Amino acid sequence: MQLRSLKILLLTVAVALAPMTALADPAPLHSEDDSLDAVDYLLPAGMVLFSSAVFWGFARTVLDAEYSRIGTSSIQRNFTVGFEWDADGFPINQIGHPYQGSLYHTAARATGHDFWVAALYTFLGSLQWEMFMENELPSYNDLITTTFSGAAFGETLFRLGSELLDPSTSGSERVWRELGAGVIAPTMGLTRTLTGGIVESGDREESNILWAAIFLWAFEAGLPTREILTRAG
Repeated sequence: MQLRSLKILLLTVAVALAPMTALADPAPLHSEDDSLDAVDYLLPAGMVLFSSAVFWGFARTVLDAEYSRIGTSSIQRNFTVGFEWDADGFPINQIGHPYQGSLYHTAARATGHDFWVAALYTFLGSLQWEMFMENELPSYNDLITTTFSGAAFGETLFRLGSELLDPSTSGSERVWRELGAGVIAPTMGLTRTLTGGIVESGDREESNILWAAIFLWAFEAGLPTREILTRAG
């Protein structure tokens, strides 16, 4: 039973990630006819800096982490000495850094940028963190993990969060949808709040990602799938 559930979970993630290999669709804040202006490039940059500041502030004031004691001397040393390979544990390198990178990525996606531009923001956000926000030497593996895993994880969270969004709804349903998407991808929710996307009306962009996941679970559980296929089109 556990093996079956794991198989369906992996298939669900694969369905969510599959479109990423074929140039991801534009974010729901912009139609294909909309052009991006300077604000659309500055906003995700600001969100990258804000996210880094939140992580650093938590480490400094709550955790009192040694690496958060930064200053001009630590920044100068990072630029002078350069990168190294660190030996941080699995939770930090393989969970913390990818999640931090996902916040950079979803901020750019929510502003209207495609996957590849958002991945560039993820790289720049990681580089900024390594050079300025820690008193430890910048790390090759942190930069790699935050960029690549952050982009993959961020794209997954962006797409899952987008599945909840429906600009044609209103009232409590709209509130819960926006809150849910914000919980899944916080910087997407904050970006939509700042740009007014949470109150804009329009048609929902149809996607079969959620229906595909439902179909996989229903099929494996032995439930009727004909109606699901009909609903998904």
